[in-house]
Amino acid sequence: MASGPTSSSADFAARVRALLNKQGMTLAQLAEATQFDASLLSRLTAENDSTRRAPQIEHVFGIARSLGTSPAELVQGTTAASILSEWVPLAEFDRELQARAAAQQDATQLRSRVAELTAQCVARERESDELRTRLNAADRMLAQTQRERDGMRARQIEAERQRDVAVETASRFQRMAAEAHAKIQSLTQQVQGAKSAEATAWTITGLGALAAILSSAGKSKGRRRT
Repeated sequence: MASGPTSSSADFAARVRALLNKQGMTLAQLAEATQFDASLLSRLTAENDSTRRAPQIEHVFGIARSLGTSPAELVQGTTAASILSEWVPLAEFDRELQARAAAQQDATQLRSRVAELTAQCVARERESDELRTRLNAADRMLAQTQRERDGMRARQIEAERQRDVAVETASRFQRMAAEAHAKIQSLTQQVQGAKSAEATAWTITGLGALAAILSSAGKSKGRRRT
């Protein structure tokens, strides 16, 4: 059915104007949303019976979709509802209303789920930031430990080097002490040998002097006898 009685189109036009006012929407915005010509929408929603045009089914569905309502809700309480029921069976209206209610419920549940997931993501992001902070702190501690270990290793190497130098120095001193001891023993033996030679020399000298004295004494006795 292309059009209905004048009173039905007037009720439809009044309902559309009321919804536009309620949503703060202009005919230009509705034309952009429905892709209908603005002049067509102006005639569909006109208050003057002489200029108003009766809606067709595609107009009802297009306007209802753009206003976020169902065709049944758009004509509910108007005389156009009986005309719309002639276009589409009433059972289909009920199914559309039920589907719309279910869709709204699903949308509400989805929004709730999205909000829940968003909160979880924010919480996970905070936990991730805390873990990154801890990881950075652990990396710094590891680097500090590595530096300390390298420093201890360097000190150990230096201590081992100094120990080797001390051992070498001690060995050199031991050799020098052994050489000095050997020299002392040699000098001691030389001194003892020198003392023995001196004693022998003194003995020989003394014996020589004694022999000279005895010889001189013997000569003196011989002269006296003569």
